[in-house]
Formats: sequence, C-alpha cells, structure tokens
Amino acid sequence: MKRTPKLAAALLPIAASAAMAFAGGPASAAEPITAAHADRAGTSTTAVSETLARYTVTVRCHVVRIKDTTVVDVIYGTGTGTTYNSAKLNAEKDANRKVPPGHYKRHCHPV
Repeated sequence: MKRTPKLAAALLPIAASAAMAFAGGPASAAEPITAAHADRAGTSTTAVSETLARYTVTVRCHVVRIKDTTVVDVIYGTGTGTTYNSAKLNAEKDANRKVPPGHYKRHCHPV
C-alpha cells in the first residue's frame, strides 16, 4: 500500500499524540525507573513486588551426609514467585542455603 504525502502528514499528529499518551508525557531521553517514578504513579516499589509474588511454597528436604550417605536431618525452605514452579524453585534455593558443609539435600517436596 502506497501512502501519499497528504495521508502521511495527516497520520503524523495522531501517532505523536498516541506515543505521548502511552509514555505519559512528551518523549524524552530514556531514564531508569526509580522509587520516585513509582511514587508518582501512586504505588511504592514494595507494593509492586508484593503484587508480583502470587505464590508462596515451602519445601521439606532430607539432608544427607556425603561421607556415608545417611539421612541425618530435614530442612525447610520457603520461596515466592509469580508462578508455582518459580516459587518452588526459589524454595529449593532457600533450602540449599541451609545445608551444612559435608552434606547435600535430596527429595524436596512441597509441604
């Protein structure tokens, strides 16, 4: 489809106003989003992160001694995420941080 100069000139103001409405103001140099931006929008960065984490999962894992492969303890880990799988993965990472030296964790299952 060929555009005539008249049609392109007519569409230019519409596209510019749509870009301004989408961006929330005139186009300017890119700047990072900070807490000040969130406060201007009426929300805080804490509130934004709390609404993104919709799932909380707690897992229970067996702690196994490397030396003789004996189960010696049970540890728990808790994680949050936007999906169930990401929350479970974060819970397993939390349990990993609690494993003592000379041991490893196995069989993590949601509680």
